[in-house]
Order: sequence, then C-alpha cells, then structure tokens
Amino acid sequence: MILQPSASYSLTIRTENAHRPGMVAQVASAIGEDGGLIGAIDTVSVGKDTAIRDFTVAARAGSALWRLPTARSSFTSAASSR
Repeated sequence: MILQPSASYSLTIRTENAHRPGMVAQVASAIGEDGGLIGAIDTVSVGKDTAIRDFTVAARAGSALWRLPTARSSFTSAASSR
C-alpha cells in the first residue's frame, strides 16, 4: 500500500529567498521530491532583494518534509551564490 499525501499531515513552510527567477521552482521541486503535495503558495512580502512565501503542503506520515523547514537556509544560500 502506497501512502498518499493527506491534509491530516499538512504543514506551512515559510521561505525567505532571493527575489530571482527560479526560486519558487526550486522550493516546489524539493517539496515534490519528498512526496509533498502543494496546496497553496502565498506571498507574504517582496522586497528589493528577497521574497517571503508560505507553502502549504500535504505530506505523508513520516515524510522527510518535516525536516524541510530546517533546510531553509540552503535555499537562501543557493540563491545568494548566483
């Protein structure tokens, strides 16, 4: 039996990234690779150099997505190095 993402296991992941093309795609890809299903992406704020967004995600029980918020700095670092 394959476990499917469920609203019972939903979380909101707030990211702060460089305001550049491809950053939303990078976060969305990481979520999808870990089996998450994005329900919504909300833009909290956009500045000259950064954007803050909330990703609402349905996850599977035991999903690696529960560790994704702690990896947020890797998205920011990757954006800053471009």
